Amino acid sequence: MQIKELHLLDLSKQLAEINTRLRQFAAMYEVVKSERNSFANSIQSASQSIAEMRERIKILKNEVDILQNESLAKDKALAKEKQAHTVAAVQRDGECRLRWNSALPVQSSGRAYVLLHVAFTPVQHCARRRTSAR
Repeated sequence: MQIKELHLLDLSKQLAEINTRLRQFAAMYEVVKSERNSFANSIQSASQSIAEMRERIKILKNEVDILQNESLAKDKALAKEKQAHTVAAVQRDGECRLRWNSALPVQSSGRAYVLLHVAFTPVQHCARRRTSAR
């Protein structure tokens, strides 16, 4: 009988140890389960953030394309205006030279004519008239 009681006591101790280990493993399982859920939530929120960022990147790329197209259109318009301005300036200066040349005395020789031509060109004359008219 004593052997049975000792054996029963040993089995009771083993059962207590097993129950203790079972509780420890259950606690560790709960910790791992909690961490897994936390990581799953983190992954889900990160995936959502990535999707939002990708959408935002697409929108920003479209905006950049639109702004580049607008910039090209404005550059073309500016170049066209510069060309028109240059043509107008050349035309104006040409007309001024014609008026200047027609106003000069018809002298093909002589020092006064040469000095007048060198000292006072048509562009300077026209520029003086434009600034004095303002």
